[in-house]
Amino acid sequence: MNGILFNLLKYEESIKFYNKAVLLNPNNSKCYFSKSAVLVKLKKYQESIQCIDKAIEIDPNESDYYYTKALTLASLEKYDEAIQNYDAAIRINPNESKYYSQKVIALSCLKRYEEAFLCYCQNAFEIKTNN
Repeated sequence: MNGILFNLLKYEESIKFYNKAVLLNPNNSKCYFSKSAVLVKLKKYQESIQCIDKAIEIDPNESDYYYTKALTLASLEKYDEAIQNYDAAIRINPNESKYYSQKVIALSCLKRYEEAFLCYCQNAFEIKTNN
C-alpha cells in the first residue's frame, strides 16, 4: 500500500502511513528505514537520520541502513560522519561495491585523494577475492 503512495509522490501520506506502522510495530526496523527514505524526499534530512538511527538500533547488522545514513550525511556535506557509516556498511558487507565507490566520493570531497585511491583499490581487491 505505502509503496504505491511513495511511487505516486504522495510523501506526506506516506509519512502518515509509516507513523501508524511504527506505532503498531515499534520493533520493525524496516518501518523506520522506509520512513527515512520518504523524509529524504521531503528534504527533512535530520528527521531521516533519526529514523535511520532507530532502524540501526533495532537491527545493527543491516549494512544498507549504514549506507543510507552515509548518503544522507553526505547530502548534508558531513563527509567525515558519512565515511564512518560507509565503513560500518563495509564491515558488515565487504562485497558491496557501491559502499566503496560512495566512500571514495566522500574522501575526494574532503580532498583526501590518497585515501580515496586506496579505498578504490581495496574495493577492486575485496570484490575480486570474494567472488
